[in-house]
Amino acid sequence: MSQPEVDGRMAPRVHYRFGNEFSPANRHGRVELTVTADGGARLDHHDVARVRRWTARLDPVVWPRLLDELRRSSFPVVEVPPIPPGGTSHQIEVVGADLAGELVLARAAASGAGLAGALRILDSLVHQLSGGAVRATRDELPPVAHWIVAEPAEAGAAAGAASFGMVGGAPAYAVTTPENSFRLFSVPDGEPRGASTRSSAPIRALALGAAGARELLATGGDDQIVKVWDVNTGAELHARGGPEGAVRAVTAPVVGGDGWIFAAGSDGRVWSWRMAGGVIEERGAISGWTGSLNDVCFARVADLDLVAAGGDEGVVYVWNVADGSNLHTLSGHQGWVNAVSMMGSGRKGLLASGGADGVVRVWDLATGKQVHSLVGEAAGASGVGQTAGVTGVVFGEVAGRPVVASCALDGMLRLWDVTSGDALGAWPCGGDWPSGIAAVQTGDRSMIVTSCADGPVRGWDVAGGRLVLELTADALGGAVTALAAGRSGDRTLLATGYPDGGMRLWDAASGSPVRTHRPADGRVASVAFGLSGGAPVLVTGDATGTVRVDDVGSGEVLSVPTPHTGSVMALGFAAIGDRDVVVSGSADGTVRIWDAVTGAPLRRMLGHLAAVTAVTAGRVGDRMVVVSAGRDRVVRTWDAATGEPLHGGHGHPAPVYCLAFGTLEHRPVIASGGQDGTVRIWEAATGAELHVLPGNDGTVTALAFGATDGTSFLAVATDDDAVRVWRLPDGLLARETRLAQRPMAALFSAPDRFYVAGRSGLAVVDII
Repeated sequence: MSQPEVDGRMAPRVHYRFGNEFSPANRHGRVELTVTADGGARLDHHDVARVRRWTARLDPVVWPRLLDELRRSSFPVVEVPPIPPGGTSHQIEVVGADLAGELVLARAAASGAGLAGALRILDSLVHQLSGGAVRATRDELPPVAHWIVAEPAEAGAAAGAASFGMVGGAPAYAVTTPENSFRLFSVPDGEPRGASTRSSAPIRALALGAAGARELLATGGDDQIVKVWDVNTGAELHARGGPEGAVRAVTAPVVGGDGWIFAAGSDGRVWSWRMAGGVIEERGAISGWTGSLNDVCFARVADLDLVAAGGDEGVVYVWNVADGSNLHTLSGHQGWVNAVSMMGSGRKGLLASGGADGVVRVWDLATGKQVHSLVGEAAGASGVGQTAGVTGVVFGEVAGRPVVASCALDGMLRLWDVTSGDALGAWPCGGDWPSGIAAVQTGDRSMIVTSCADGPVRGWDVAGGRLVLELTADALGGAVTALAAGRSGDRTLLATGYPDGGMRLWDAASGSPVRTHRPADGRVASVAFGLSGGAPVLVTGDATGTVRVDDVGSGEVLSVPTPHTGSVMALGFAAIGDRDVVVSGSADGTVRIWDAVTGAPLRRMLGHLAAVTAVTAGRVGDRMVVVSAGRDRVVRTWDAATGEPLHGGHGHPAPVYCLAFGTLEHRPVIASGGQDGTVRIWEAATGAELHVLPGNDGTVTALAFGATDGTSFLAVATDDDAVRVWRLPDGLLARETRLAQRPMAALFSAPDRFYVAGRSGLAVVDII
């Protein structure tokens, strides 16, 4: 984004910078955000692997509110404590405005310095522009960044990956190529056994494994999808797709007796899943939009199941679920559309939309014609019109007549008669950043409920214009980023979503808390009630691109049908009971378990604070254990059957890139190695550290256990083209071999050798 000029001068702007991509203590790299007075924004994110850049247009309220927050703190003359040793500095610089200046502070000092409001806006912009990729920030605002464009990342090809396994009943290895493909070779003669075509994205991980008698290969990379192939037939068994970028809206209607999920987001597509018989089946995506989609809704009208979506291009599309045909393209908004809602009654239906132009437009779904433009004088004699962008719309009823309500960035809830277009009232939402709106029926009372990122949840009796429900910020437990209403049994519930991915349920009639759903890994951008197998579920879409289905009754996560939301960095195979599975680790910080044959998602493990770059699995007693590690420098173990965390091994001073399961002195152990060359050995059952092998130069690229004549050995390969074989448990160096290539995978072959694979072929390292 070039810097705009005003009268030959650089336009006013705010720079926000923090982090260091070269510091091992900083997991999130360096971030530089620029916000300009004309509504532009640019974000640069530097980490050790690549540089990513995004540009966007911001809602007009952002710039003045950011400056107002800075003025309240007396910026730049603010007393701040010194940054503690090892702390991360945050720099705010204002150029060209009346409060020009610069300030450097620790993030923890923001509240005491009166800068919490300004940093909340800046952190939210970082999160929204990056689609949650910069995990050091929280997004506590409704969507205010639009037309987000990600520039091509500056990154070299993937470093390469290799794996040993079986092909055609004989030992083999697979290795990636610089051309984003993979090749198969036999062991030990290195004869070609097959190859893939070029992938559209770099492959960063692969693994050979099996499911029953079928030999498989799993691959993953920057397209974020785990793909599994039958290595003997070449058939691709599965490659589960999903949103590429933030999910900004979800709806979960019942269609044809089954629960469905529709999710819309920043990739300009609407993805769908069918929930039937306890199975969530991906049904593909509808595309064709330009820019992000910001809201999606459903209604049944004239025996047709309709879905509508609106987004940054300012157009609302309506299509028929049965055949995917487009019924209407509704144009009229000036600027992006933030919110849509539909109402069906027999053969009649209406759609309401609102967005950046501050107008609520009502459309006839039979004709596609606009019925009302609700703003300014058109809002009625009271003059109740929007003065800022609309963030939510919903249909409801008052005394049997249809109404439409909206919330906007001026902090107001407004209500109109749908038939006449007359304004019925306006009430304060309680905050400047309304994030959700819902129509609620409790007994004989009709309520419109709103949520705010910086205030309470309020419910208004729209017939009498009285405030009848208020959940304070203290009761809510934090900024509310999403709101929905639904039924469970004989009562109406409200669901509130939060920046940490958590949710809470409330009794809509009394306002009493019902249940808390545990946090996940991304800001809840949208939430909806639905049905799966006749049981009520809660569906969420988050800023990382994840769709999650929770059981309303227990709060347990039932399924995450979407793929990883970051590059797939590590893969492995395992068996849980009689089920063969694939384990994957990703730059999104999650570990996932998938059915090896069908690709059905089985488990998602949360706990890592940065990218997961290594996974493996092994048996500990009668339990299958998954091991993961990555850039947060922690080695974690999980129960593969339940996904429950077991142990966390701390001690690595730098990112961990390799793991291996083995046996030492008749007990299962785990070896881990990474960027600093140090290898640590852990007891798998307890997580206790047993040994440290510090004598490896370079980054560890492969590990493998072996045993000869009752003596255990560990092969350690590093990116200085060396393989060192260590005797265990005394830690003596048994052999050091220099190769003519970068080693990528190692395998012990009885009685006394290791095979080491790389892009140039296979090498043999004898133990003695």
